[in-house]
Amino acid sequence: GGVVVFVPDYLDYCDFRAFMRKLSEAEESAVAYMSEYSSKAQSLAARRAFEDGTAKVLLCTERAHYFRRAILHGARHIVFCQLPLDATFYAELSAYTSLSSEGGDRGTVETLFCSWDRMRLERVVGWAKARKMMCGDKTDFTM
Repeated sequence: GGVVVFVPDYLDYCDFRAFMRKLSEAEESAVAYMSEYSSKAQSLAARRAFEDGTAKVLLCTERAHYFRRAILHGARHIVFCQLPLDATFYAELSAYTSLSSEGGDRGTVETLFCSWDRMRLERVVGWAKARKMMCGDKTDFTM
């Protein structure tokens, strides 16, 4: 299965894209890219490459998902580099891991957040859970 790296904005996307291009040249791994500035044809080509397995990683921006709302088949792992502004995106993208499950095995969702993301975290998990997550000693959470 593939990995979807979901970045919050275009500036982060450009940084990740430059990093992944260097990494993919060194390791011969294919990466597909999809942003809000990609044309429909570029977005479709990136999705097809990801879904048929020629690209193992798909780098996608939050705005690209907002404007295109493409269903991503083949996503086994999703990495959020920051929680999305719209909490429904978290649920939508997390559900894609079950679309590509083989043998009932669900994929994984990794989310990076810090204390500055408290409002975004509250939108996704609720106020009480967000407070426990922010104030507790744990660093890994299962939802």
